[in-house]
Amino acid sequence: MMMPVFDPHTPAASELTHIIQTRKIPNAFLFTGSSGTGKERAAFGFAQAANCREGSDGSPCLNCRSCRKIHARMHPDMIHIHLLEKKKDISISQIREMEGVLSARPNEADWRMVLISDAGKMNIQAQNALLKALEEPPQKTFFILTALGLPGLIPTIVSRCRQIRFRSPGSREIARYLVNSWGVDPGTAKIASGTAGSDIQKALRLLNLEDPGEKPGSKKDKTKKMDWKSRRSWLLNQIPELIRAPNPLGHALFISEQLGRETEHISDWLSIMRSFFRDLCVFKTDPEKIVNLDFFDALKDISQILGCKRIIEFMDHFYETERRLGSNASIRLALDRFFIKISLP
Repeated sequence: MMMPVFDPHTPAASELTHIIQTRKIPNAFLFTGSSGTGKERAAFGFAQAANCREGSDGSPCLNCRSCRKIHARMHPDMIHIHLLEKKKDISISQIREMEGVLSARPNEADWRMVLISDAGKMNIQAQNALLKALEEPPQKTFFILTALGLPGLIPTIVSRCRQIRFRSPGSREIARYLVNSWGVDPGTAKIASGTAGSDIQKALRLLNLEDPGEKPGSKKDKTKKMDWKSRRSWLLNQIPELIRAPNPLGHALFISEQLGRETEHISDWLSIMRSFFRDLCVFKTDPEKIVNLDFFDALKDISQILGCKRIIEFMDHFYETERRLGSNASIRLALDRFFIKISLP
């Protein structure tokens, strides 16, 4: 059975549900918010609700033909424009192609959707072309633009959109969503949500759950999934061993080598380490707030070995490693540097 595409207990979802209930659908929306807040999932969920004839109270049934086709990204009337691989911006040719599709009648949808992801990446020519479509949209067609914020969008586009802000959810909200919507056990949900931070998509990915916001057949969709539970367990056992090892240099390079073999998952590896070192920082003062409860004994042992100053140094080294990786430094060299530094007395 398909799962809900977004947590219904959020201000943004409540506003979208109210719009469906009143059937007063604007010509254009602008969904803003940081990465991982579920903007694209909400867009497709809204399209499902707008076209579903079996749902109730503004919610899609998720099981009818229309809902399933939208969910599978196979509905001919759901147009998705995004930054193409190896391109620097969304071009005017993509908008012109969209205009050609809109010139024909919808195939089967009651409401046709045009979703433009990362709309701030449209070049100025593309934005000016889109503006004309927003001023005179085809009947029963709505646009949804997603963006981190307003920078990059021309004011005339912003003024023609109904803005809906997607705030970053807290770890408790993500945990509740995982439990209620996906049937994850509460303990695992708490660990996954704490590891993912405020990123719902990352929490779903860590647990290898189907992400409704991921287009089937995309590059990400083809990436080999990470066995998060076993790999997390492996890594969080290695770090205490490294700290306690009498001759840690070889062990530091061993961990780095293993992680370097799975570079496509480096973001997830970093999330696991971040949560662990964060736990070390709070353990001495408030152990009840740690994320990795199943490693309570290991955290307790390390906190007794290391002083607060040394633990803070670990976090400094970690953030420096993240910065280096964000600047396209060599993954293996950055990891070597990090694990060697935390292995030093």
